[in-house]
Amino acid sequence: MRAWASILGAGLFLGAGCPEDRLRPAPAPAVPAPAASPVRERHPASGLVVRVVRVGPHPVRAEVADEASSRARGLMFREALAPDEGMVFVFPSAGPRHFWMKNTSLPLEIAYIDDGGRIVEVLPMRPFDTTTIPSSRPVRLALELRQGWCAAHGVLPGDVVEGLEELRGEP
Repeated sequence: MRAWASILGAGLFLGAGCPEDRLRPAPAPAVPAPAASPVRERHPASGLVVRVVRVGPHPVRAEVADEASSRARGLMFREALAPDEGMVFVFPSAGPRHFWMKNTSLPLEIAYIDDGGRIVEVLPMRPFDTTTIPSSRPVRLALELRQGWCAAHGVLPGDVVEGLEELRGEP
């Protein structure tokens, strides 16, 4: 009986953590595996990155034209644009902007957007028209959509476009 008591006592002592346990290094905390890089969808017609932005409460799949060459080409030579698709133009800084419709057969509208993500104005653009459509004040962003999209969705100047924060250089 005494043998069993000493064996049980030893088991309880070891289970409670003996001085040797204090000498062992503590296990390293679990480090989460790095998140996989988000897959960036590219538009089949342009090869540009597509991101979903919200114009008011409505989602729009917008191709991101953030380099001089993609901004210059825009939606030129495009034969179609899906109902809830568009192109967002990102400039390095705010300034007066002028857009035209050279080589663009689609009837579009342009929403000029300030640094806060607010729509400054929405202006119609006619296919193949080389007359420039200026912004009324300096802007850093512009969003081209199918003509009439904003009116059909109740979007007005002052409404916010969400999902542009990263494009504006915000975290």
